[in-house]
Amino acid sequence: MVAGSCTNEVTVNVSVDRIWKAAACEDHILLPKIIPQYFASAEIDGDGEAGSTKTFNFTPAAAPLTFVKDHVEVLDHGSHTMKYKAIEGGHLGRTLKSHAFEVKFEAVGADSCVVKTNIEYDTIDDGPLPEEEVQKLTDLPIRMMKSVEAYLIANPGPAELSHQANTFVDAMVAGFCTEELTLNVSVHRIWKAAACEDHILLPQIMPQYFSSAELIGDGEAGSTKIFHFAPAKPLTFVKNHVEVLDHGSHTLKYKTLDGGHLGHTLKSHTIEFKYEALSADTCAVKIKVEYDTIDDKGLSDEEVKKIKEGTAWMSKAVEGYLIANPASYA
Repeated sequence: MVAGSCTNEVTVNVSVDRIWKAAACEDHILLPKIIPQYFASAEIDGDGEAGSTKTFNFTPAAAPLTFVKDHVEVLDHGSHTMKYKAIEGGHLGRTLKSHAFEVKFEAVGADSCVVKTNIEYDTIDDGPLPEEEVQKLTDLPIRMMKSVEAYLIANPGPAELSHQANTFVDAMVAGFCTEELTLNVSVHRIWKAAACEDHILLPQIMPQYFSSAELIGDGEAGSTKIFHFAPAKPLTFVKNHVEVLDHGSHTLKYKTLDGGHLGHTLKSHTIEFKYEALSADTCAVKIKVEYDTIDDKGLSDEEVKKIKEGTAWMSKAVEGYLIANPASYA
């Protein structure tokens, strides 16, 4: 692959506060409204802050692209900096292996600001992007910003946009649960098997629960793993975003993007595993699950127990496999 980057800078004649709210915080609401010839619709998964996901669905005019799903890496209201990383769709799998862009809004006057965009990408093969493709990547943010600018100038009222498409203000209950286990295998082996290659191992050793799994990305932070459940299970799949994969501290954190309990009992769901060596052949795994319920009721004790037992069961299944196969993941 070939790594590349491009930058652009544009001045817009609206205040930094208004352009920030419209183009960064609520782009998923505004862009389909003001650029309907390009954006058919948009969806948000999360509260809109860093860690959320936004899916922009394109019209046929954008063919062959149909959609892009972006992870909000940064949304810094103090420095007016946003960063998106594409995790699915868009140019991924076509010309690009990875694609991220950072936008920084800087006030110039009371009613004007500069928008600086930095785009970084890796090509899918060993050739650089053609100049024409780079130019398209560079021009698109400018066209979008100028469209937002025109809308805000034509509508000089309050900068607040309607939250008609944003439901994160609905009632919900935040909760978490923890679990800690001792495993009779080295931290090195369990890390490789249960964190780095769980998408390979779990369908192999737990076919009664996992029918298959897919990996989108290189497996590191920013990748996505989709686990498909066996037909006997009430859930059909879960799509997890790898938020953290720290090989130094042996810490893994997943955030569910789709499937699983989302839309049933939960509005958001993250799980963190931290593996700590106890001796050469034993380790502890500390598990923390955080969630927001879909309504104003907390999870029942039975539902929390199922979450804890499910994570413990998978860890113990991997331990059993590694003990039975001492050469695996050595």
